[in-house]
Amino acid sequence: MKTQLNLLLLVLLTISTSCVLSTTTTIYVAPDAQTPPKQCGRIASTPCGSIHDALDSFADYSFPASGNPPKYPPVILALAEGIYFASATSKNVSDQFSFYQYDVTIQPAAQGDVVTMSGEFFANILFNIGLSKPDNWGASLTLNNIIFNSFTQYSIIGVSAVYDTRIYLSGCTFINCQPPPSSSSPYSILSYGHGNPTIINIDKTTVNNTKAGNNAGASFISAQSSTLTISNSFFNNNEGVLVLSSSAQTTISNTLFQGNQQAISQIFGNMTIIGSNFNNNQGTNSVVNSKSGGISIATTNFNGNSLESSQNAGIVYTSGTWDYYFNISGSNFKNNMGTPVFSQQNTLGIKSTTFQNNQGYFGGGFYQTLTSVDVQNSYFFVSSSNLNNLNEMIYLNKVPSMSISGTTFQVSNGLQGISSSLAMIECQSSSVYLNGITMNLPSPYRSLDCSQCNVVVNSGTEYDCQASPTGSSTSQTSISVTTSGGSSSGPSTTGGGSSTTGGSTSSSTTTGSGSGSGSGSSTTGGRTSSTGNTIITSSTSSSSTTSSTTGGDDHRGGSPEIWKIGVGVAVAILVVSVIIIIVVVVVKKKK
Repeated sequence: MKTQLNLLLLVLLTISTSCVLSTTTTIYVAPDAQTPPKQCGRIASTPCGSIHDALDSFADYSFPASGNPPKYPPVILALAEGIYFASATSKNVSDQFSFYQYDVTIQPAAQGDVVTMSGEFFANILFNIGLSKPDNWGASLTLNNIIFNSFTQYSIIGVSAVYDTRIYLSGCTFINCQPPPSSSSPYSILSYGHGNPTIINIDKTTVNNTKAGNNAGASFISAQSSTLTISNSFFNNNEGVLVLSSSAQTTISNTLFQGNQQAISQIFGNMTIIGSNFNNNQGTNSVVNSKSGGISIATTNFNGNSLESSQNAGIVYTSGTWDYYFNISGSNFKNNMGTPVFSQQNTLGIKSTTFQNNQGYFGGGFYQTLTSVDVQNSYFFVSSSNLNNLNEMIYLNKVPSMSISGTTFQVSNGLQGISSSLAMIECQSSSVYLNGITMNLPSPYRSLDCSQCNVVVNSGTEYDCQASPTGSSTSQTSISVTTSGGSSSGPSTTGGGSSTTGGSTSSSTTTGSGSGSGSGSSTTGGRTSSTGNTIITSSTSSSSTTSSTTGGDDHRGGSPEIWKIGVGVAVAILVVSVIIIIVVVVVKKKK
């Protein structure tokens, strides 16, 4: 009977402990309060004078921390309206709030109260979770509707915890803040994970007039080996990198970046940007920069952004290896000064995206090198005058394969100040596959400007593959054409305008089915019509033009005579083998 009673008492104790641990305590704080720290905050009429005192008061009478890792029960620090310094009485410059084992929410005591935390007299990290002792348990910190003003000497939030740690910011405002100017951690908000979940969620937050500082690698937010989510927020008129993501999982949604210098930088990890806007930002060589990481951009607009550098620069700039993806869908790039998308070695996919009136050193659409690119149902449009630095919409350099389907290229009539050398695709040592393309181009603008490129037309009527009007008139080009009904090859020289059969002078074309026949050699600037698919291989920088109708999927490049010789050799070997077998059989029968 005694054993059963003890067991019952143990169960009741466990239940009561669970109830206490799940109960949220509220501690009241006011900037001018004089209540002794050990007794303060338990009721609204006797508030604590500082956040530091409130935490001491809570720990003094709270139920002990428990669990694995152990944490105190949740506590809400309800702040009365006013300005809060490091200490309410002395404005102490060394106090900091170390959150080990706590689950703390800090917010205004009443709706509409304006609560400001000032960094004017502060010389230490405001909220410290594990920076000095990362193996000391985890914590949870929630900041609701707090204004942070003039934190310029030390970080506001610093997290470096082995155990599960979560930071939530909602409705907060950061004004005139700057990461530590001389520090090994030059960040206003720092999160460093050690394997277990370290999560930062930022929602409905405004960051205004901040400076990231002059330190290399400095940023306002730094998420390292963490999970960072930014949503429904506003970054305005800031200097330096705002978000630095390193080996992290970062998601940015429904957020506006406006009038900033730089914006986002990623190295390793993965980043998703969705439903956001980047307007009138400036960057040295990028606004969004990703190195050796995967990046996905969806339903996002980039308008009126500009770059200081011209070469090796893009509004969205990526570099990495073949293992990383770079996807853009349902987005718009308009009126940007700088190549909108600059991609090195990332596998690029673009779908249902518009590029309009942009200009940069490598074009008004995108630059791709070394890895493949797939473009679907997109729109490349020039409708504004005075884009005098625009030479192409797409620039390909050593791209093994670019597939473009269901896409329109268009230049409006009557534009002034547009370079006569404008081509829709600049192809350098690359392979291009075209299917269902519309080219609405008034003279003198061209479809393709090619050097050592393979152009495969699955269906269509004509494509120009021409040199710039300023190109040499004496360069030689060797053109090989493979069709379903035969082949032809021959030399071609630039500057000519005649063709063998099926010639055309129209520059506004749409791919689609058609018919025609003919073979032979053509001069540069001419058209070569054939039945089936057309492949053109140019050996030097010069112009060539193709016209193609619908055909099968058998695309072969190079001289058609080579594969014919190969087939002949194979047939000869087969015949000789059959004769040898017959001879052997006859000899055996005679024996």
